[in-house]
Amino acid sequence: MYNIFDISIESDLRLPELSEGVARETVIKIKSGADSKRAHCEPEHLHEWKDTDGEICMLSAKFEDNYLLRFPGLVDFLICSSGESVFYFPESDIPEETIRHLILDQLIPRILGQRGHLVLHASAVQIIDEKAVVFLGATGWGKSTIASSYYENGAQLITDDCLLIKIIENKVFCVPNYCGLRLYPDSAEAIFKDKMQYEPVAHYTSKERLILHHVEPEKAEPIPVSAIFLLSDPDIGSVDTVSIKKIQGAKEIMAIVEQTFLMDIEDKATISKQFTNASVLNEVSPVLYGLSYPRKYEMLAEVRNTVEMTAANII
Repeated sequence: MYNIFDISIESDLRLPELSEGVARETVIKIKSGADSKRAHCEPEHLHEWKDTDGEICMLSAKFEDNYLLRFPGLVDFLICSSGESVFYFPESDIPEETIRHLILDQLIPRILGQRGHLVLHASAVQIIDEKAVVFLGATGWGKSTIASSYYENGAQLITDDCLLIKIIENKVFCVPNYCGLRLYPDSAEAIFKDKMQYEPVAHYTSKERLILHHVEPEKAEPIPVSAIFLLSDPDIGSVDTVSIKKIQGAKEIMAIVEQTFLMDIEDKATISKQFTNASVLNEVSPVLYGLSYPRKYEMLAEVRNTVEMTAANII
């Protein structure tokens, strides 16, 4: 039995990235599917998700009481009973690390999102009065780089890319994910003073995974959030200095919704729930800020200082 967020996973595929423990209240069962089962999960309509290059990177569909989540040329996932059980169907010769990556960093966050939980594309570290600061943004916007910089400078890593948010007594908390970092080799070399031990993330990317079991919390205790920072898109303009600006109202709600993990964007009930989540977060949240900074490693110290000064001054 493996633990991730505040749930457990029972899997016939070894998941060394996760800590092992006793079963929690919510358990998702994952196992390899037979070809006969795969043959019956081909819905008529599949929604396409495209990457920044316009290539289809994921397809999803609902049929009967099931969902199909397809990563073309890699793995199909048949998701049954609201995510209580999952069957995976990899294409031939797909390495196990690729399947594990898609399970941990795509499948599980989307199952939770489909259940109505607020799961964000965000990294988080614990630095200010034992509170967390969160960095929100799409793939390639610098979340892992900032989280790695903080970790190298003594901060507690909460998550690298997938963050579960909870509202408890009108306060914002985040739930730790597995402690690991996914970095391109040049980023790892630039950030870490000492040579680190990495493992491959997936066969189709040069990113490497640094597993940090020694800092992983034994329990998924929610951590209070001090501030949330929306990173700027590095492909839209360039800046010379570190800049932080408050985001409020409808812009804040949309910024949050746009970075949620979803499985079915045509499910009106789920979309409505995510807007509700974002609205509640907007009402009780620590302030959401926009964070722009030059994408230069030598600027990371200034980014950390500016973020910490901003978070420390929040009342």
